[in-house]
Amino acid sequence: MEAAIQGAAPDNNEGQHIRQLLQSQLDIAWQLLEYHLHDLDDDEGLWQPATAGLHVRKQEGGG
Repeated sequence: MEAAIQGAAPDNNEGQHIRQLLQSQLDIAWQLLEYHLHDLDDDEGLWQPATAGLHVRKQEGGG
């Protein structure tokens, strides 16, 4: 990792390690997202905590 800190390109082995680390972090984040959104229904997903602000709304025709 020292080569990357000094500004040189990481060697192939180090680049592979970084890729695997990022992939594992993405996999964990995706699993957590799926876990927390699994039972989310439309009422919970479309809940608006206030009348003003940016909100997700259903459009006529289901879009």
